[in-house]
Amino acid sequence: MASKRKGRRAHSGKPSPKGHRRAPRGGSRRVTPKGTRSGDDRSGRKQADTGTRSGVAGTRSNAELLQELREFYGSAPRSLTVEIGVYLDDLHRSIKRFGGEHSLLETEAVLADCVGTSTRTSWSDHGAKQAEALEFASSERSEAGAVAVAALAVYGEPAVTSKARTVLGELIESGIAVPEWVIALGAAEPVRARKLRDAWDDHWTLVVTYASPDGSEHEVWSSIHPYFWGMAYQFAVASANAGLIREADRTEVIEELSLAEARAILDHGISEYDASMRSKEEAAGLFDDGWEWDADEGDLSLRPLVGQRIRLLPEADPGHSLHAVPSASTGFRRGSYRFEGEAVEITKEFNKLARPSSERPSDLGDLAFTLGMFNSTCRVADGLRWTPPKVHMFIEHWLPNFGLETGGDWTGFDEVGDGFEPSAEWLATLNSAFPRWLRFAAERRDDPDELLQENLESARASMRELRSRVAGS
Repeated sequence: MASKRKGRRAHSGKPSPKGHRRAPRGGSRRVTPKGTRSGDDRSGRKQADTGTRSGVAGTRSNAELLQELREFYGSAPRSLTVEIGVYLDDLHRSIKRFGGEHSLLETEAVLADCVGTSTRTSWSDHGAKQAEALEFASSERSEAGAVAVAALAVYGEPAVTSKARTVLGELIESGIAVPEWVIALGAAEPVRARKLRDAWDDHWTLVVTYASPDGSEHEVWSSIHPYFWGMAYQFAVASANAGLIREADRTEVIEELSLAEARAILDHGISEYDASMRSKEEAAGLFDDGWEWDADEGDLSLRPLVGQRIRLLPEADPGHSLHAVPSASTGFRRGSYRFEGEAVEITKEFNKLARPSSERPSDLGDLAFTLGMFNSTCRVADGLRWTPPKVHMFIEHWLPNFGLETGGDWTGFDEVGDGFEPSAEWLATLNSAFPRWLRFAAERRDDPDELLQENLESARASMRELRSRVAGS
């Protein structure tokens, strides 16, 4: 069994962007389920394993939880499992605390969180199966059962939402009374999409504005990571009162997008987010109970609500493509990156250039392969396109964790990998060859000299930092 180490992951798992995100400014923008985070673990991930459930009145056993729910629903059906019970209990307590007493947007965030943390989703195998939860909830001819069905109809997985909507309509037609706010869940119309980007067009934040039936507007924010396959992350949902223009400074640009363009980027980004979470969950299963993973709980909480809003966007034309959305066939995602095609030809051309005798051929080969791996994970998979932020990420974060000198050990982007013990010769090759690569790439792309100089300065600063960290490790 592997040793207990916080933040330790399998090398093949997707990296976390934590600490390297482009967050919307203004911490008060995010709508989150208030009172449901630290100290109030509403998720069924731990309770089903430990046999206990943390509640407002104290700790309850799973048996006590099921008994309470059976008394509440007035029956003792065999289909009421612990996992379904956790989902229903989350909903029941959330409705008592939020339903009808807060803004509809905040109530939506709370109920979506219940679905995301207490049922199985495209990003997690923990919790109740949504189809089974729907079957049980629909059999309970009550307001509580109808609310449980409504939450799945709006925030559930696509495989159950259609059936859940049909069931909800049947329950209402049969005379089951539901609060007016339940009918309004998920009702929004996308009206505008914009992209907030940095000066390098590396870091993106997509902001989609939606109109609610009452005439108010709200925004859904999703950052699109430049280095992790275009993954969506750093979700935020807020009223549109603040105004996007205030978020841009002199180094940032706001661009209009069509709703279909936004859908194409976000569909890809959210699928990469789900894959990242699943990868982390799989990695967690390799270790013992002392292993912890650093998923952003705010993102996990808002994932179902953000996903529902994305589905409201018009789908892109089948022939539509964005240069910034990588192909789904990228080999490295499957852990089998192969150095081939255009990357080989470019590297051959680079290797024909005169080089200092201090650059060892074996180290150059390692560097070329690592560059290929890195570029295959970038949103824009162009090995010749470099910017100061990309240079920084490659030298200070990718090389120490995924370079061939790591020994296969990865501890997270905030630390040098335990196995990263490069030789002095390897560092000397990097110090000489990488700037040569930047000059070669700039010439091939006909980049302005100003950009090349900024990239070279970023490389010098990052290599100084890398040597300092290695010396202190």
